[in-house]
Amino acid sequence: MSSSPSNSSLNIEDHKRYLTLDQHKANNVNCYESAASFNSLGYDNSFDIQKFQRNCSIEIKKIEEDAIEFDLIGADPPLANALRRCLIAEIPGVAIEKVMIYQNTGVLHDEYVAHRLGLIPLKIDPLEMDWERPGEERPDGCLKPTQVHFQLHAKCKDSDLTVYSGDLEWRPADDLEKEHFKNNPPRPLHDDIIIARLAKNQEIFLECWAQKGQGKDHAKFSPVGTAWYRLMPKITLTEPVYDEEADKLAACCPPGVFAVEPDMEDFTGKRRKAVVANVRDCTTCRECIDPERGVPGKVKLQKVKDHFLFRIETIGQIPAEVLFERALQEISQKCAMAVQMLKSG
Repeated sequence: MSSSPSNSSLNIEDHKRYLTLDQHKANNVNCYESAASFNSLGYDNSFDIQKFQRNCSIEIKKIEEDAIEFDLIGADPPLANALRRCLIAEIPGVAIEKVMIYQNTGVLHDEYVAHRLGLIPLKIDPLEMDWERPGEERPDGCLKPTQVHFQLHAKCKDSDLTVYSGDLEWRPADDLEKEHFKNNPPRPLHDDIIIARLAKNQEIFLECWAQKGQGKDHAKFSPVGTAWYRLMPKITLTEPVYDEEADKLAACCPPGVFAVEPDMEDFTGKRRKAVVANVRDCTTCRECIDPERGVPGKVKLQKVKDHFLFRIETIGQIPAEVLFERALQEISQKCAMAVQMLKSG
């Protein structure tokens, strides 16, 4: 018997939205972006902007000092990945770019010291600085500095000395830099990052300049520690799991996705039933469908293709929620630029 058009459409929607996991592989992992993907079934797969606007949403789940977790729902993987790449490569940050070493009698070569300095996170908001334009003069009326000047001088007088990031001193190069940062002096985010160790009578004396840059030029400029996402799991018990089998299912799952509760349909109050309690904690380890350790045939393990669990961790230079907002603004500007280019021919 052939299925009705409504059932056929429903099956296609499920096929588009869910991938299914068995013990050894993932099935139906493709995303169907072509309007003609399901022409043979009489289904129009054209992109509908109004449907996208209705279904796409962002739900903030947790905000920490240097991290944010949120759900991106109703979006295709290219959009989720664009957000991730924008966070890592496009959002400006500030890092030490130029180093002038006048004295270094320690065991670390000059280039090693310069590299370590570049990777020290700085407490400087990139919006408080202008872009450095090599070969160009600073325009008249510029109200933001293009560089921040630091100095480091350490000399070991005893048996040994550890040089830390906290030994970097801000030394304004001009009145603009001094006035602009007077209320919030530039400094390393952490004072305990080791730069070098010196033996007796060894010395390091250097100057360095921090500039604004992007992660696509060098990773040191990225204000993001990591930005990653995973698909939302969907776990369905295809038939009830009771008593000893329920205990086995709950015990086999390392993250504790399943729980065992009294069966409300059993009036004797003795029967226990397995339930899906913490689906977001699922790592799809597939222990629950393992023939020996799980209960195969009674658990359907899927992932939602258009539901992304995002986590952004910063280096502390920019608050996580501000970083997320700037990434959305950056994507919006890129889209506006693309539309303008298409309109102009």
